[in-house]
Amino acid sequence: MSGVGTVFPPEEGRLDSRGFSALADVLVASTAGGFLAAFWTGWEPLLEDRSSGKAIRKGQTVSIQGNQYLLYNFTSSDLAGAAFMARPQFGWTAGNGITPSYLWPRDETWFLATNIDLDSSILAGPSRLVAKVEALPVLESIPVHISTDLTSSFRQAD
Repeated sequence: MSGVGTVFPPEEGRLDSRGFSALADVLVASTAGGFLAAFWTGWEPLLEDRSSGKAIRKGQTVSIQGNQYLLYNFTSSDLAGAAFMARPQFGWTAGNGITPSYLWPRDETWFLATNIDLDSSILAGPSRLVAKVEALPVLESIPVHISTDLTSSFRQAD
């Protein structure tokens, strides 16, 4: 079929670097202050990193919905342009790195969740922020509402 390119599904549990970088810039611009980022402890780069691996082995993690996560404090400069991706424990220097499973600002004005077993992320926040993210050409987005069924067969309630 002419004009149709190859479509690749998103990788489960993470965003690609280009998409996340664009998203991070919008999120930083909307927020004054720091951020908390939670990374699933099962990602290989975290396990292999000396300090992250040590924290995991010592149990210095938080439990969210039955999974263990390492928490990191990010500044605006860490998040802008996804600068944190250059740190070895996040794996981007070796190729296919990781993005936060959960990310939110200290003022709790929005929340980003990327479940490790899903190929989608969910952003909850003010409508003006969501509209800016929906306008990003590097991300595919669909609006969902509190009544939207996000189980395996997507359908939106009336």
